[in-house]
Amino acid sequence: MTWVRRGQRLVRVAAAAYRGGQAVATPRLLSAGPTLIPSTSVPLSPAVRYLVDTNSLDPSLIPASGPHSRLLKGDVLWYMETGMDGSGEASSLKPTKRPPSSTSLSPPSSLPPSSSLKPSQPTPHTSKAKFTDVAVDDSHRSRAFTSVQSKMSLPHSSASIHCQVGPLLSSLQHNGRERAMLLLESHFIKAAASTLKQFPHSNAVWNEDGPLLLPSVNISVRVLSEGILLPTPVIIRDANRASVQSIASVIERATAGTEDGSSPPVTSASLMVSSLVSSSLSHYTDLVQSPHSAALSLAGVQKTFSEEESSATVAVCLSCDSRVLNSDLASQWLQQFKANIEII
Repeated sequence: MTWVRRGQRLVRVAAAAYRGGQAVATPRLLSAGPTLIPSTSVPLSPAVRYLVDTNSLDPSLIPASGPHSRLLKGDVLWYMETGMDGSGEASSLKPTKRPPSSTSLSPPSSLPPSSSLKPSQPTPHTSKAKFTDVAVDDSHRSRAFTSVQSKMSLPHSSASIHCQVGPLLSSLQHNGRERAMLLLESHFIKAAASTLKQFPHSNAVWNEDGPLLLPSVNISVRVLSEGILLPTPVIIRDANRASVQSIASVIERATAGTEDGSSPPVTSASLMVSSLVSSSLSHYTDLVQSPHSAALSLAGVQKTFSEEESSATVAVCLSCDSRVLNSDLASQWLQQFKANIEII
């Protein structure tokens, strides 16, 4: 067999078909090679450059078959397999492999029997941060399901603000820390009730015909018991007219599980308050739970100290059903709420 040129391509034909360089019979095509003349002026693609550099090849010796004499990856692989250059003869330059890197890992000479292999154990937690795993019970699952349903079914809008509670907290410290936190939470509920009274259109729930204004300012409160917000809220009747002490008594009975159960239905409250003021959380956001139209989330008291003064703040977030209260109205509502709590 020999290589002959047909136009710009090489073909392999039976050697017996030629005598003295003259064709004596129609050559029989055995296989086709790439384009005869490669072009080194055409840039090499990253894949071709990798093959050429890795195998120490000279691209000018490899026939190119791509458009405008571009060297293709297939050309390099064909050259490495056959060792043929553009003249149809075996190239004197054999493709060479680079020696393996000194940092490459060699496979182990032997593997332990499968019976001695043990499943890998999780890496122990080495962080110095302290945390507590809380078991997931039915109440947590129910709460998660309700939250997902709320997010999927209600259009949410939200706004947040920081309230200064340093003077108020100082006036409550003589009651002891636990009682002071309870009274602080009650002051927040009282301020929320006053704000609902000042914004009558916000004291509404959504029904099939649109927003429904409620005649009374009732507030639904999720109380904190043993570090967990109880899933069933307690209703504060006429919260705008109730005293701080009476609100605290209702929350205290609900926390102890001795609430008399005479509270009105949840549907009579437009706002649900979730308070974590006694915790260390700097931010907290709750979702609106139907049939409420808004959820007020109270994070923990954050104290800061400086050379001039010290302060205590609580991050407050208002999540709303935007069909009843959009984000602009929610911001106005929070500004009034901040004024109500800081004036105490």
